[in-house]
Amino acid sequence: REILTRASMGIVVSEFDPESSVPQATGEELLVRADTAMYFAKNQSELPYAIFNDDMLAENMLRLELGSQLRHSLERDELTLLYQPMVQMCDGTTAGFEALLRWEHPEHGTVSPNTFIPIAESNGLIIEIGKWVLRKACQQAMRWQAEFGRPIMISVNVSVRQLSSTGFVEAVTETLEETKLQPECLKLEVTESFLMQDPESTIELLHQLRRIGLTIGIDDFGTGYSSLSYLHRMPLDILKVDRSFVESMFDSEKNASLIRSILALAKSLELNVVAEGVETLAQLQRLQDLGCHFVQGFYFSQPVKPECASELIDHRWL
Repeated sequence: REILTRASMGIVVSEFDPESSVPQATGEELLVRADTAMYFAKNQSELPYAIFNDDMLAENMLRLELGSQLRHSLERDELTLLYQPMVQMCDGTTAGFEALLRWEHPEHGTVSPNTFIPIAESNGLIIEIGKWVLRKACQQAMRWQAEFGRPIMISVNVSVRQLSSTGFVEAVTETLEETKLQPECLKLEVTESFLMQDPESTIELLHQLRRIGLTIGIDDFGTGYSSLSYLHRMPLDILKVDRSFVESMFDSEKNASLIRSILALAKSLELNVVAEGVETLAQLQRLQDLGCHFVQGFYFSQPVKPECASELIDHRWL
């Protein structure tokens, strides 16, 4: 079996000046800084190495602080869900909403999900937070269903840690029973990279979710390394094109061809395609010409609170 590895290196530079009044860093402090730089290279840098600077240490301290405070974010009612509409291209109607998690920190303001989600995954809090997100999203979908008299599709992102945890399928089933939401109104989005970590186990897990009646989509499609031999065996409904493809579609014809290829693949697998990150009319028109099924992005609406999202349900966008 071939196993591929990657090395990450942290570098710290210290100049010794015997005449300086500034205390010199000790060997232990230098090792801490080198270790901080190494983890920066491992998690955030595109290069296999990083040279330490004070910003890295400040960011590391902030991560430690946020990790400690994130444990109390639920009980302090600091987490909230915003909703971004997904638009159906064939008639311009709102096809549903994606639930997006936000953390309103009392001191740091709105903390980016790119910052606190990895923290929650690393310390295991993502399982508890994920259950909260699923329940809140399903409850909101039921409120809209009661208000508008018809089912409203709600989409929830599911992390690798959640899917890998014991009892995930049972937790989803319990949430649906508790909230009374019909399974066909819930769409779970999983990242493409997760699907390929353990394909055989993933296929079985997705089939269990499909038997419940859920809709299943692949998020950030095109950024991972899917195998066609596995994709056609997975019970999928939607491929979600990563926003980076939409942003770069006008840079070259080759980039537009990538989206065209994804649409052709989806058609052969009888799947729908959602393009996210649509911000301009030109992008929308190009995606429409290419035959994309659904779109979402700031061109239509930023993620908004439930009361604002309610006003978008009957809106006709095109």
